[in-house]
Amino acid sequence: MPVLAIIVTGVMVWSALRGSYPIALAVASAFGAGAIVVGGTALPVFQWAALGALLLVVLSAMRRPACGELERTRIPGFDLLALFAVWSAVVTIVSPFLFAGVVAATEEAPTLAAGQFTQSNIAQIIYLMFGLAVVALLARSPITSPRIIGLSLAIALGLSLWRYMGVWFGVPFPFGIFDNSPAMAYIETEPGGAARFRGIFSEPAALATCALMASAYGLATAAQEKTRPLRAAGGLCLAGVAIFLGAVSTSTTFIVGIVALAALWVVTGLLRLLAGMARVTATGVVAICVTTTLAVSVLPTVVDLLRATVNRKTGTDSFDNRTGADADAFRAFFETWGFGLGLGSSRASSFIPTMLAAVGVIGVAILLAAITTMAATAWLAPSYRPVVWVLASFMIVRLISGPELSGSTGALWMLLGVLAHGGLVATETDTGRPLPLPVTRDPFARARML
Repeated sequence: MPVLAIIVTGVMVWSALRGSYPIALAVASAFGAGAIVVGGTALPVFQWAALGALLLVVLSAMRRPACGELERTRIPGFDLLALFAVWSAVVTIVSPFLFAGVVAATEEAPTLAAGQFTQSNIAQIIYLMFGLAVVALLARSPITSPRIIGLSLAIALGLSLWRYMGVWFGVPFPFGIFDNSPAMAYIETEPGGAARFRGIFSEPAALATCALMASAYGLATAAQEKTRPLRAAGGLCLAGVAIFLGAVSTSTTFIVGIVALAALWVVTGLLRLLAGMARVTATGVVAICVTTTLAVSVLPTVVDLLRATVNRKTGTDSFDNRTGADADAFRAFFETWGFGLGLGSSRASSFIPTMLAAVGVIGVAILLAAITTMAATAWLAPSYRPVVWVLASFMIVRLISGPELSGSTGALWMLLGVLAHGGLVATETDTGRPLPLPVTRDPFARARML
């Protein structure tokens, strides 16, 4: 058994016995290019941990323990997420009968045939079930907190920084341990042959996604009013490492994403200020002045960098392939009259075309409604707002590139699970009910305090 499989499985067993399985999910989510290889089939590490989450959820439902406050409260947005799963299954089963002969929007481009389902169709439905189990477990677990997301991001970037030191400075590093999936193509060079850095991920774009999410988490955590100095310093440190690794990845995704995230941050802050939902302190005034001065001074450089980046990408084979994949997805979307081909029958370059071709307008609307509901409810609990910013950064990346529903890291399900728990915390606080306290043996026992 590979080393990574032993590590993750050991953490899964340890955390399950301690009643702290969210820690296992956080650890598994850090290894986006890791896999459990069984009989020639590579199962992503996160899906292996998600299978454990599904078993725990089923066992918990069978035991029917005495319900606490969180167990009696409906998980915000989970009904919509379950409805999305049902709709996705219906589309995947029915579409081959309704639209037999339509060319599916995948690289292999098979045609739909009544009663025939591909391995990709089956796998995506199973992964969706795993994702719902992860959300349900994280939402109900008393140890779930924003630190679960921070732990996953810190592990991924910490190991990536270690690998960077190993690649460029010869520091001993266990190469091939954390990125062992034989099902992935590992990219470390540009088309012209120039070196690029991918960390422990399969490609620089995946590292850039993690770096953008960690930047959002670290900065949002440090900016919170009640954040302790040590935790604020940790957030700034994480954001600094993330920005450095995002820069050395030379990924267009990171450059465009961090600019879009910064713009969203500014607009949100101004709207909250104008609505009287935020107050400006003396420190805040100084920070705004400094930030504005820096923004004005570096804005021309940023604009030039974005223009050069876009010009460099436009006209390349990669750009043509990505554009063509999106066009195929929209073609399939219109040929199915907006109904969709089914999960696993669509893979474009970015999220929206892929999902429109897969589950149609209704499926996309349900999914976005679920995500919005969970994020909006969790926003009411101030300590969970950094996770909302991480979700925003993740969705920005998905709009730019990344067709997967959650990817090999399970990032979407992790974020929605933590936000669902934050929504429960906010609901219990608003209703005046006492919050259930986690067990004292748990290392995250104090993590959920508002």
